[in-house]
Amino acid sequence: MAIEEENLLLCVIVRFYTVKLRTKDVTWEGSGSATQGEISFLSWNKKVQPILASTSFNGTTVVWDLRKQKPIISFSDSVRRRCSVLQWHPDFATQLIVASDDDSSPSLRIWDMRNTMSPLQELAGHTKGVVAMSWCPNDSSYLLTCAKDNRTICWDTGSAEIVSELPAGTNWNFDVH
Repeated sequence: MAIEEENLLLCVIVRFYTVKLRTKDVTWEGSGSATQGEISFLSWNKKVQPILASTSFNGTTVVWDLRKQKPIISFSDSVRRRCSVLQWHPDFATQLIVASDDDSSPSLRIWDMRNTMSPLQELAGHTKGVVAMSWCPNDSSYLLTCAKDNRTICWDTGSAEIVSELPAGTNWNFDVH
């Protein structure tokens, strides 16, 4: 199998499934495709397997079904914000949180895949782009985020309130766990 190296972002082999995600277009080997642009992040759905979500710098998020070898949902917000990271909700198989690293319009939006016309909820607090996030492993109502505003925030996603914040440093964090 020949793969064009200049276009290859990631090749994932899971059991008998192969997904080729390219920087220009996202394409399945076989049937189905979705134009997504340069992919910024991937996340497995831990409740429904084998479902994979990808988000991109052009603001498009795509949910892939590896069994059918095709995209099943594609969406973006109304202004197509540049997307940096996404995570599936640990308890709700149909919910994704997508973040933007755009400094002029940072956002954290929770989406339900049953209705992607608008987000379920938006978490507002960062003043510059969000670069990483992680769900609390012990309580899924808490989400930890870090951004280019040098802030690391713990959110209560049920109320969309900031629960706590780490003291800001002179440099921003690149990752949280």
